[in-house]
Amino acid sequence: MTKLIPSADGEADDKYHETEREKGENKVSDPNKTVETAVAELQARLILLERDVKEKDDIIARLTVQLKNANDHIDSDTRSRLIAELEKTTDYTLNELVAMDADRLRQVRDDQKRYKPPKFVSGADKGEAKGDKYEPLTVIYGKYARDKK
Repeated sequence: MTKLIPSADGEADDKYHETEREKGENKVSDPNKTVETAVAELQARLILLERDVKEKDDIIARLTVQLKNANDHIDSDTRSRLIAELEKTTDYTLNELVAMDADRLRQVRDDQKRYKPPKFVSGADKGEAKGDKYEPLTVIYGKYARDKK
């Protein structure tokens, strides 16, 4: 709708007077107003984004604490299991085992698993009994074979 605003003498003079539509366009097209509006929108958006970042930082902090607690629990459980296992099979005292960290306890356990005890060799295996090693226990006609002489 374009209406001409009448001049002082009552006639519409479109040369010196603006229409209502042109006045509205001038208000919107004012560069300072446009910049102020854009800045206000960006500041509001910045505030929302900063709030989101703060919420995410809080979540990360809480999850980090939970992860640390879970890792401590797992480490203490692993250490107690290793200490119980090594206390039975090694000459370390309980105080020495408690002072070791989990990696050192694993290393002691792995070293112990790699260790092979010396093979037991009896006198019969050294060649003292020739032939069948069960021959002295063999019963022949109610008598032991060793009494055969």
